[in-house]
Amino acid sequence: MARLVLLNEAARRFVRRSAEPVRPEHRDAQELLDRTGGMAELAGMHARLAEVVAGRPRTHVVRDGDPEQAYRDLLTVIAGVKPPS
Repeated sequence: MARLVLLNEAARRFVRRSAEPVRPEHRDAQELLDRTGGMAELAGMHARLAEVVAGRPRTHVVRDGDPEQAYRDLLTVIAGVKPPS
């Protein structure tokens, strides 16, 4: 079975949510990140995830910048066709 990973915009959304937290979990996530290495650690986690994904040839990456396009790409992956890069 193909695996699916969403990358890209997630870190930027995290930063935006943490800057002005509306929900308690946003504030808590920022506090946890601050205790565990801050943005450098978030970048490191992303880099490590990218390495894992690169080592999994059946994993498809769906870029998530545009929700409508990401959804179309997701449906394409589910249908068994690799989305455009």
